[in-house]
Amino acid sequence: MKICQKCGLENVIEDFYKGKNVCKDCISKQRKEYYEKNKDTILLRNKEYKENNKEKVKIKEKEYRNKHKEYYLEYSKKYRLENREYFLEYSKIYREKYKNYFKNYYLVNSEKFDLLDLFIELKSK
Repeated sequence: MKICQKCGLENVIEDFYKGKNVCKDCISKQRKEYYEKNKDTILLRNKEYKENNKEKVKIKEKEYRNKHKEYYLEYSKKYRLENREYFLEYSKIYREKYKNYFKNYYLVNSEKFDLLDLFIELKSK
């Protein structure tokens, strides 16, 4: 058992960080207070860091997303289900908006599609 120098409560040793005489709860409260007092400065510093280290941040975000892939897949499915009407309406508008574009693209690049069909046919044999 150890006594916290800030709140004076007696806690288990696991409630303290190694080499600290203040319990984890007090440190947590202290950090929250500091953040509330200096929120603007902290946010500005974080924004500047992201702007100055775009590549590093991009790599870290990609690593995090890859590490938590299942969570993001689940979240995406859940979000799409909850907002199904929005996505249906969006896809309808998108198809209508780009209908002529797709037709024109196919007409202009029809030889690519013919080659693709030929390739698929040859591959299936």
